[in-house]
Amino acid sequence: MVPDVKDYLEQDFTFATVPGRTYRLDPKAGAVKGHVDGLEAVKQAIYLTLSTERTEFEIYSWNYGVEIKNLIGQPIELVCARIENTITDALMQDDRITSVVDFAFSREPGKLLATFTVGTSEGDIETGWTFDV
Repeated sequence: MVPDVKDYLEQDFTFATVPGRTYRLDPKAGAVKGHVDGLEAVKQAIYLTLSTERTEFEIYSWNYGVEIKNLIGQPIELVCARIENTITDALMQDDRITSVVDFAFSREPGKLLATFTVGTSEGDIETGWTFDV
């Protein structure tokens, strides 16, 4: 005899979107100053994600942050290719981010500047990040 589960499988589900309102962080002052929402909240999320080394801090889940430490000292061609994938993987974990495109790289001694465009549900963000290599 097989149990009848038809009613359980036909239930309607709705998924709620969590608001993006959060605390406004001021990294230069090392302080929290008010609240932020919308595009500014996504910009802050990008900053925080790229500032956090993946798996370094137990408070964050395993899929939060970027994996950059293992690229230090590697050939610059490899670093450029891996950073593009690493940034994309890290940022796409956020439901508000739809794409990470248009990567460009420039070098300075000991540093690599990556510029890119982040497509979000709030609008596009042109940003960049400097990595020690």
